[in-house]
Amino acid sequence: MTDWMRDPTFALLALLAHGFGLSFTAVALMYALLGLLATMYLVMIAVAPRWSTLFFYLFFCQYFIVGEMTQIRSAVALPLMAAGLYMACEKRWLKAFGFYILALLFHFEVILVLPLFILLSFGIKFKSRRWVLVIALIGVFISMEMGRVIDSFSNLYRISEYIHGVSDTGSGFELSWYSMAHIFTVIACLAFFWNKMSIHQRMAIVCCSSGVILYQIFASYKTLAIRFLYQFDLYWFLILIIILEKIKGDKRFAYIALLALIGLVLYIQSVRFYAGPYTTVFD
Repeated sequence: MTDWMRDPTFALLALLAHGFGLSFTAVALMYALLGLLATMYLVMIAVAPRWSTLFFYLFFCQYFIVGEMTQIRSAVALPLMAAGLYMACEKRWLKAFGFYILALLFHFEVILVLPLFILLSFGIKFKSRRWVLVIALIGVFISMEMGRVIDSFSNLYRISEYIHGVSDTGSGFELSWYSMAHIFTVIACLAFFWNKMSIHQRMAIVCCSSGVILYQIFASYKTLAIRFLYQFDLYWFLILIIILEKIKGDKRFAYIALLALIGLVLYIQSVRFYAGPYTTVFD
């Protein structure tokens, strides 16, 4: 019963696999396929066709090892969550909440974006840059109350694993450049492109900013902090594509080369952090 309450879709797929005499590998494969389908749908509705290949390249470099091979629940839940927010921006509420509830069934971590759904339901369109400032100020306030926040989170399912059993996910420098890359792209969009952005693009900025703020708040708990940042990584990739759409000429070619390099660095980092430790099993 506990498994059904915590991870209903995982429990259901595991039960079906057991009923058909399949191994856990089959469950992992089902999750990989579901995650791929959910991501493909998100790309279809949120990314211009000519940039979809580049988006998938960045997605593969960052998520294939982290998501499809380790965090299989998140690999399905996060693109479903993003699709739900996209529909909410268009006031297609039936689909929006359908996608969001489905995402919750796959992984409860997407509860973090519930406030954004509520704001959208009240007609908020995030037209002002001040929304990002508000998020930052909220982050500062929470940081001041960090002790109480950690105490309140310490007994929650899954979050407690990252607080009490923190594992290393790389050096501070490696994670710092990653968070700084998020911050730089957000600032660039706020400074140069904000007034030309659609509500979907502004939502991407708001979500990416939320991930950065959560990362900074929980920086002392490295595994938890990077998990929060990863939850909004799809929006960082969307921002990178947004910038690509806004620039022209030779700058665009140079920028595409930069994105290719970023993807390569992300892939190497994933191999080191996640695939590398498993080699010890065979030594």
